[in-house]
Amino acid sequence: MSIKSIDFQSMYPRVNDVTKVQNDLQHKNLNLLQQQVKTTNDNAEHNMSQVLKREDVQESAVRDGQKKDQNNKKKKKQKKEIDSKNLIDIKI
Repeated sequence: MSIKSIDFQSMYPRVNDVTKVQNDLQHKNLNLLQQQVKTTNDNAEHNMSQVLKREDVQESAVRDGQKKDQNNKKKKKQKKEIDSKNLIDIKI
């Protein structure tokens, strides 16, 4: 089948469209792979931040418990000091 010059003139503008379609098909898999990698990385970062947040909460709970113990000890010590100052010794 031979192509005449008139046929070729009508086909030439379509070459760019065909090239674009072929290029899109070739890069489709690459684009999908890149999107999957990005999604996986985002999920991994999100999961890691959740783990770190949980550890922070646990550490703060421990710190709060330690502070409460320290505050209780200070209050008991202050109460003992106040009680010892309020004692009155009476000798007859």
